Amino acid sequence: MALPAFAVNQPTETEVAVKSSYYEEDPIRASEEVVVFGDPERYTIKVNQFYLLKPIGANWSLTFDYANESMSGASPWGAVADDEGNQQLIMSGASIDDSRNKVEGTVTRYLPESAWSVTLGGSREHDYRSDYLGLAWIQEYNLKNTTLAIDASYASDELTPTDASDFGRIEQADKTSRSLAISISQILSRSQVAQVGYGVTKRSGFLADPYKLRDVRPDQRLEHRVSLGYLQYFEPWGARLKAEYRYFWDSFDIKAHTTSVSLFKSLGQDWDVEPRLRWYEQSEASFFALGDRYDLPLTVAQSSDARLSSFGAWSTGFSINYTRDVMKVGLSYDRYVSEPGAGIGSPSGHRALMRYELLSLGVRFRL
Repeated sequence: MALPAFAVNQPTETEVAVKSSYYEEDPIRASEEVVVFGDPERYTIKVNQFYLLKPIGANWSLTFDYANESMSGASPWGAVADDEGNQQLIMSGASIDDSRNKVEGTVTRYLPESAWSVTLGGSREHDYRSDYLGLAWIQEYNLKNTTLAIDASYASDELTPTDASDFGRIEQADKTSRSLAISISQILSRSQVAQVGYGVTKRSGFLADPYKLRDVRPDQRLEHRVSLGYLQYFEPWGARLKAEYRYFWDSFDIKAHTTSVSLFKSLGQDWDVEPRLRWYEQSEASFFALGDRYDLPLTVAQSSDARLSSFGAWSTGFSINYTRDVMKVGLSYDRYVSEPGAGIGSPSGHRALMRYELLSLGVRFRL
């Protein structure tokens, strides 16, 4: 459930946390038949994160986030389709080696029944930079049984693709995004909470992938999402069930459904575990093509990007935590599998859909 990112009540303790994650994508399946150029190996990413939450005075708090990512591997450059409609992939070499640094800070002001926050952040890669501003407000009503949360954000991105002259890529481009989200949470009983939310995002500028051989997209994208969430507490068993449904649609004609469920269970005084399951399905964009069309002018939108195809995906995972005094250690694992025949509408047959594993280990201290 997309619960508010911060609470009305000021935290009473300083928190410090660090986490390391390892992400690995599966190689392209049946690569000898599918990949006509390049390396079938996909991305591996290592992430290290640092988090600090500090109460300030009686009514303020400050949070600071830092993340460093290092990535390597190969990615799809393009695709061709033969006369029988079978797709073959053009991959990059396994020479992609990049890193990203992200810094974010949030200041929160707490009032008797409300709170507001301001977030400033930015991330840097050798060919990409992003800066963003976020504003959030949360208000309690009805004897704290009803909570209204509003979030607004603005991001400005700049792309400077590498080897632009060698591959005919753009040398520089910009894009922006504006988002607004509203949610209402309602306590139904001492063991039940429901939530409904709506969000809208407008993206403008260069929205294509500059590293694709042939990728032309509209310069405007309007996205909508509606979500429903439910929390059920089972106090006698020390358990909590969380379920969420989200519907997404946009101006690219993509429609998507997401359903997720998780079950938190306390295993005594020190341990807890939370298995989770998620299902996702989407339709293809109106300009999606299984193979790149070089016979079309560059003014006509087209893309063979797997993320714009029709597909379905499931992910399953778990988190296990150990808490002792002021320390909490957490381990989590997730497995994600996408299939071209499980989406909305006709199967896309795309052969670059992702499968990956994500493993994370973190520790948090209360000071």
